[in-house]
Amino acid sequence: MKKLFFAIFLLFSISSFAQNEVILHDAGARQVPLNGPFNAVSVATGIELILVQSNDNKLAISVTDEKYLKHLVTKVENGELKIYYDYKNLDGIFGKNNRVKAYVSVASLKRLKGSSGARIFMVNVFNEESLFIDLSSGAKMEAKLKVSNLAIDVSSGAKLEINGKSGMADLSASSGAKIDGSDLTVNDCKAKASSGGKISIAVEKSLDGKASSGGKIEYNGGATQINAETSSGGKVEKS
Repeated sequence: MKKLFFAIFLLFSISSFAQNEVILHDAGARQVPLNGPFNAVSVATGIELILVQSNDNKLAISVTDEKYLKHLVTKVENGELKIYYDYKNLDGIFGKNNRVKAYVSVASLKRLKGSSGARIFMVNVFNEESLFIDLSSGAKMEAKLKVSNLAIDVSSGAKLEINGKSGMADLSASSGAKIDGSDLTVNDCKAKASSGGKISIAVEKSLDGKASSGGKIEYNGGATQINAETSSGGKVEKS
């Protein structure tokens, strides 16, 4: 019953918010009780997170093998839903064939963190007043947003592909990380790329860009106020 309920819930949520109906079907997904409300989510250790903006906060988990469930931690602390593996108790069973998907619906999202090879997908467009995204250690994310104030920090080989709109954005990419925001339209943007980090962004009004140590910022759009600072092989240029 819980599996069937969550499948119906996902369909209802996506149909309500997305322009085009998308159906997610995972017969193995099971609903997981939450120990409190949350407006922030963090995911780690290679787990795949599928996010849907809806009216309610809910969580379901799908695994390739039931034995992995007892090592998976899902808890809410200080308004943050944390999803990760307890490596201390894995007893050597963690391997390449392990696949974990976490389906999360959330009414309002203020912070999102991905690390250690986590993968994050936003199914529908998230509408928020403000949002902070933090990706590190090879985490990957595909995002759809409509946010007034957006802050993004990616590092250590993390990759973010993002589209949508934002009034103001503060972006940072370092240590080989990448923000692909060529389809993200921003009115006013601050961008910092360092140590091989790369940022691409569409800017309509103003850009304050700083690039150093091989970092690169590429921008398009109709921005008329450009302040660019470069050093140690950094680049700020129009694409």
